[in-house]
Amino acid sequence: MAEVAERALARGRAFAAALRPVAAWLGSGWRPPALIALLLLVPLLYGSPATPGRNHFGLPRVHSGDEPHYLVQLNSLLRDGDLDLGNNYHAVERGDIQAGHDYAGWALDHHTVWFEGERRRDWQLTFEMDPAKWDSDGEGHPVPHLRRGQAPPAEGHVEISTHPAGLALMLAPLLYPLRGTDLMEPAAILCSALAVILAMLMYRALIRTYANDRRVVDLATAVTFLGTLAWHYGRTLYTEPYLLLFATAAYSLALRGRSPLLAGAMIGLAILMKPTFLLLAAPILAMYAVAQNYRAALAFALPLAAGVLATLAYDATMLGSPFRAVQEWKRGEPLAGAWLILFSLERGLLITVPAIVVALLAWPRFFRDHRRDALVLGAGVLLNYALFASYGDWRGGACYGLRYMAPVLPLLFTSLVSVPDLTWWRSPAFRGAVIAVCALSIAINARASIQYWKFWNTNPIYAYLRHNPA
Repeated sequence: MAEVAERALARGRAFAAALRPVAAWLGSGWRPPALIALLLLVPLLYGSPATPGRNHFGLPRVHSGDEPHYLVQLNSLLRDGDLDLGNNYHAVERGDIQAGHDYAGWALDHHTVWFEGERRRDWQLTFEMDPAKWDSDGEGHPVPHLRRGQAPPAEGHVEISTHPAGLALMLAPLLYPLRGTDLMEPAAILCSALAVILAMLMYRALIRTYANDRRVVDLATAVTFLGTLAWHYGRTLYTEPYLLLFATAAYSLALRGRSPLLAGAMIGLAILMKPTFLLLAAPILAMYAVAQNYRAALAFALPLAAGVLATLAYDATMLGSPFRAVQEWKRGEPLAGAWLILFSLERGLLITVPAIVVALLAWPRFFRDHRRDALVLGAGVLLNYALFASYGDWRGGACYGLRYMAPVLPLLFTSLVSVPDLTWWRSPAFRGAVIAVCALSIAINARASIQYWKFWNTNPIYAYLRHNPA
């Protein structure tokens, strides 16, 4: 054990020595967040596996999973002024770029549902998913093929996305000048990166209330946004970058005693993208109630109510009832989900975000020093954890890591500011181990974020172990 500790200490010293020139340059207060922001933008230099050239430099393109389907939804709103996606998917099959440059002419499955009376029809249960089983029209374009035993959709049916419309509604005004052009796709991905950068700034504003040492704030920010899933998802067209921003901004504003109306608006916007995000409002409302600050509670609740009503109105208009949802809840096994969220070799937080160990070790001290805030932040993280541990697809579909947990990781990582106050911090071996784990976390997520398609549905460590068995 002594030999291992000595090696860890030596590596820690070497790492610190290598950082000294960087630390000298980072003397000014604005430089560390500017450097982190620039690093968050680096993955946007890469296009996709279809981009010519060995390194695939080019305009960022959507890759897989839900990304092309969010783009179809956005194009439907921008080009047609509606959210009926049937004609937009048909255009993709005929070579349009509405699902992204790389998907033009593809046999792309539809992420859509529709209702025929009281009967819910899901496109993926109605038509064949395997492109090899599709038909072709007279011009060679792919045509979806009905599954055996399935009736054709009713005449004039409206295909509604299985994804809430919040992301498309928010991005449409920003990207309207680029509608119909090849630049809209990379611009949409750039918006994701900017959302993560804004979240980083809101996180810094929060943890500066807990730490007087600017170096602690800078290092905690770097680990939280470069050593977690935030870096990767800033390069994707998913809702997670925005949910990360809304969660971080809402808790930062509320805990710092700033505008409860704006804090509520953040959660209200998140509800339009993922209705279950309403759960994250509970700890903040409880904080206001305990403090008997009913005016703040009311101001916070008003945008929440607006978000809920808007979601119900959308479901009523598009699906025929406010009690229907575009995505149905899939019941899972909570205990199995809770275990796998932490320990799954493909997606678990311990293998994709090793620095979570440091954050968890610091939580008792953070709780002792900032009890109210720790209770609020911890409750938000635990509610999200319990919710998705109980969900049938706790992984979050085809993606890197656990995207459902990505939005709340900054809330968990606020405890990093308490690491220097730990009794163990006096031990050189402990300091070396902390530095090594945080550096490993950043290295893993750097690898998974730059040319990010290489680690879709896996992670750098697991991919290495599979290709290099002992």
